[in-house]
Amino acid sequence: MEEIKAYFKTKYPHLSEIDITMLENQAKEILIHLLFKSQFRVDETKKQFAFEEYKFWIMRCMQEMVERLGITSAISYKENGISITFSREQLSEALRDEIVPIVSVRSR
Repeated sequence: MEEIKAYFKTKYPHLSEIDITMLENQAKEILIHLLFKSQFRVDETKKQFAFEEYKFWIMRCMQEMVERLGITSAISYKENGISITFSREQLSEALRDEIVPIVSVRSR
């Protein structure tokens, strides 16, 4: 993940180290939530595997969270009356749909 942090420091110089760490943690939490929807608890082994397997998804999630804070979250625009509608979603549906949940079966 260090190369991702270096990328963010270069691309978004206005973000502090703490901001980047918080973005990374948020992206990881979103990933775990999407990937393991049906599981009450997720052990550290599964989390670490998910973080490694989906590291570029995590990077794109972080980038989308930063970009959606600005004008890139505009979902509609009108010309003469100048009306811009912004999405309130933290992530696009397309990015969320890339994660297929892992389903677990519980025995009694």
